[in-house]
Amino acid sequence: MAGAGWPDLADTAVANLVPIVFAAIRSGKNPVVFGNDYGTSDGSCVRDYVHVHDLADSHLAAIEYLAQEKREFTTFNVGTGQGSSVFEVVDEIKTVSGLDFVADVSSRRAGDPPFLCADVSRIKKTLNWRAKHNLHDIVESAWNATS
Repeated sequence: MAGAGWPDLADTAVANLVPIVFAAIRSGKNPVVFGNDYGTSDGSCVRDYVHVHDLADSHLAAIEYLAQEKREFTTFNVGTGQGSSVFEVVDEIKTVSGLDFVADVSSRRAGDPPFLCADVSRIKKTLNWRAKHNLHDIVESAWNATS
């Protein structure tokens, strides 16, 4: 999850791609992409990034669902249902920040799966919920929150 929404709600998660890339470029270093030889469209890992506003909206939809008299007790995946590669995220950060930088490629990290993307069919059908923000929105709000 990234994209704080408001500047005073900065994403402080140091283990997530977007803030890691921000920290690298702000310190004058090249961000590192771990692996470019995965079986994905550009060779980098693919993840399903979700905006914090979408995450909050999904919680509100779940609360409304729980207030219904008839309901199932189940779990829901929250995401966009579409993945973005590490290189796509890096390119979007270049676009949003207006900075031109190069990402260094390093070897794969042990245990990194090539592709993780949420199956959002249940949350869409049951809660009539879907993510509204795209990768640009996520990166832009995270950039604005930390600038």
